[in-house]
Amino acid sequence: MRAVAVHRASLLAHLVLLFAVLLTAAIPAQAASPADVTATWHGLWTSLTDRGYLYEANLTLSADAANHVTGTIHWTLRQSPRANEQAKLNLTGVEYVKGTFFPDAGVVKMNGVSLDDPNHILGVDQYRLILSDDGKVLGGITYDHGPWTGQIQLGRQ
Repeated sequence: MRAVAVHRASLLAHLVLLFAVLLTAAIPAQAASPADVTATWHGLWTSLTDRGYLYEANLTLSADAANHVTGTIHWTLRQSPRANEQAKLNLTGVEYVKGTFFPDAGVVKMNGVSLDDPNHILGVDQYRLILSDDGKVLGGITYDHGPWTGQIQLGRQ
C-alpha cells in the first residue's frame, strides 16, 4: 500500500513539474487575445488514475473583452475500464463551463458548473489549459476528482 502512495506522490510531482514546464514554455512572445481562445475545439480526455477511460470532447469556448470564458463541452464516452459501463460507450452528455482567460500566459482556468447528462457518464471537472503559441492547440490537466491527473488535448476546428 505504501508503494502505491509513493508511486502516486511521484506521479503527481512529475505532473506538477510537467505543467510548470509547459506553462513557462507556453508564454507567447506577445499576449494572446480573447479571440485566440474563442473557437470550437476537438480532442480527447484521459485519466492517469482511472486508466482505461477515454472521452472525446467538443468544446465551444467564448471569451469576452474582460477575459471571462464560457462554454460547453460535448462529451462522448469512448472507452471505460468498468464492465458495468460498457453499455454506455458512445453515449453523450454536456458539461457547461465558466472561467478566466489569462492572455499574458495563454492560460485558461475554468470549472464545470452544470451538466446535461441523461446517460450519467459525466461529472463536473476543473481545468487548467494552455494555449499553444500558434493558437492551434489547447491542452492541459483536469482535477479528475482530486488528484489533477486528467489530461485533455484539443485542436482548433
